[in-house]
Amino acid sequence: MENRMSRYLKSAVTLGMALLLLVVTVMSAAVSVRADVVTDGWDSAHTKYYIAGKMVTGAKKIEGFWYYFDKETGEAVKNDFQEIKKKKKTKICYYDAEGHAVSGEVKIGKYWYYFQPKTFAMTVKEFVEMEDGRTCYFNKKGRRVKGEKKIGKYWYYFDRTTGAMAVKTTVEIPGKDKTCYYDKNGRRRENYKTDGKWYTFNDETGKLKQTVITIDAGHQRNANTSHEPIGPGASATKAKVTGGAQGVATGKDEYVLTLEIAKLLQKELKARGFKVKLTRTSHDVNISNSQRAKKANKANSSAYVILHADSDGASSNGAHTICNSSSNRFCGSRYTVNKQLATKVINAYVKATGMRKIGVIERDDLSGLNWSKVPTCFIEMGFLSNPSEDRFMSNKANQKKMAEGIANGIESFVKAQKYQK
Repeated sequence: MENRMSRYLKSAVTLGMALLLLVVTVMSAAVSVRADVVTDGWDSAHTKYYIAGKMVTGAKKIEGFWYYFDKETGEAVKNDFQEIKKKKKTKICYYDAEGHAVSGEVKIGKYWYYFQPKTFAMTVKEFVEMEDGRTCYFNKKGRRVKGEKKIGKYWYYFDRTTGAMAVKTTVEIPGKDKTCYYDKNGRRRENYKTDGKWYTFNDETGKLKQTVITIDAGHQRNANTSHEPIGPGASATKAKVTGGAQGVATGKDEYVLTLEIAKLLQKELKARGFKVKLTRTSHDVNISNSQRAKKANKANSSAYVILHADSDGASSNGAHTICNSSSNRFCGSRYTVNKQLATKVINAYVKATGMRKIGVIERDDLSGLNWSKVPTCFIEMGFLSNPSEDRFMSNKANQKKMAEGIANGIESFVKAQKYQK
């Protein structure tokens, strides 16, 4: 009996100890669970955030920093981009290793980006003025661009190290053997003037050089009546070059008058910073109209102006310029630029001389236009058949006005051709 009682007591004690151990274990586990439950603040891994026991998702500002928590897992985005949609607007932000939304200029991987200081939105397809004075551009992927870049209709250049836009300076383009000029807006200029000289950037040759104007003093002493095609590949032909008209009052030949004005115009344009070429400098030459145009082409002229004087009735008067029509099969593609040159030249000429303005006439039968590959126009400076205008054009003081007027028109045209497309 006594042994049985002893065994019973031992079993009870053992069972009690086991129950006590189970209770302690369960309570410990419960305490452990309760210890891991977060009602407010970060979890122990600092990846999730709770408010009143509810896990935060989406964008949230915490202690002065913006975070973004995945809408499914609740985990903070770190070292990654995040697209955020709000109503109809979408922005892309970047969150660093701490999960903070970054702002300003930031290098991520091998690219530089810019995030708006207030919204933290990544800048896309925009120029940004940096605090250090640089102006940079960020492309459609948000990356800072470098080197040559066409943005819209203009070309720009951005330093390959700093991303700074080139402004009011020339740049030797690495690996392309060309020098370009960029104006105060950072745009690559086709023509620009500095230190009293005009310069031109040519997109075909990639060279920056002093702007060339070619002047043709129409006709020559002895005509060459053999024929040449009126344009490249044309079956129609006309005389290579004629002797021109003669003044009814002065007896001066047209080829003499045109060279007088050409030399004055050359002097005037040089004084304005242009490099000037004349297709002829004397009367005893034999240069066809197509050959004259080819000289202008070879010089890559920014303008080629052909000087003539008209002849008709004694009462005919006034001045006009000539360009090709838009349907011209040889140079129709240059109609707009040729018309612009012709318009500016005649407007400036009549203003300087007081002559009657006839305007701009379009013709497609002139070899000088058809063979030209650069901006070209003729100017008929007045009527040699009109005694008054004949005498006017031979007067030295008036000739200076004539040259100044044509120069004004040419320079106005060059100024208008600002940007290399």
